Amino acid sequence: MITNNIQRDGKRIDLHLLGIRKSEPARKEIEETFGLVKAEGRKTKEQFSLQPIANRKVEYGKAESKKAINGVLNKVLFEYKYSSLPELNAVLNQYNVHADRGTEESRVFKNNGLLYKILDESSKPIGVPIKASDFYSKPTLKFLEERFKVNETKKESHKNHVKNAVRMAFYDGKIKSPEKLSEKLESEGIHMVLRKSKDGQLYGITYVDHKMQCVFNGSTLGKEFSAKGFLERCELSISYYEKH
Repeated sequence: MITNNIQRDGKRIDLHLLGIRKSEPARKEIEETFGLVKAEGRKTKEQFSLQPIANRKVEYGKAESKKAINGVLNKVLFEYKYSSLPELNAVLNQYNVHADRGTEESRVFKNNGLLYKILDESSKPIGVPIKASDFYSKPTLKFLEERFKVNETKKESHKNHVKNAVRMAFYDGKIKSPEKLSEKLESEGIHMVLRKSKDGQLYGITYVDHKMQCVFNGSTLGKEFSAKGFLERCELSISYYEKH
């Protein structure tokens, strides 16, 4: 597209130092308005740590429940790539929100319904659940199932980021427990969700990659990334260091 620098009244548009006079003030105003990281004074190689959860957790009673949950849903449902309800909840639970189908005997489950609940500090539901159909975006089970299919393909290319991070964690140091691995992965922007039985036995792992905004059940990445594979690797790691 070609244009000129003459306005309708015949006056010339001054393009001299346009970046400094116009672009810079606009950039600064946008940064202030939307709370963005300020470019001014930023070093080229400066690293900014991820803070995806801390300031956005829903606290029951602090704000109107529906509005608070809706804010989390608008971020997670459309930004993250998940391919099952447990994977979605692996992200939502970090914001103290949970998507629940109810028990198999419940009317909600039989009617393919879905409820969204707020969780307390102990991850227990608190307050009155809200039906998915009551939200403006209608994040119903049918809606989610369509997202599952799309996301399954989209997140495929991001698997290696999690795999490499887990492998490097084992190579880089002695990992004795899931908690140690979880702590190491947090620095890479990966949150581990550990699923344990009532007697404390680890039976499942889900990885939430906040950098790539993808969620993976450990077993879908391969045996070595599953709960069983992890426990086997821990035993090998401990055995190796005891011998050396």
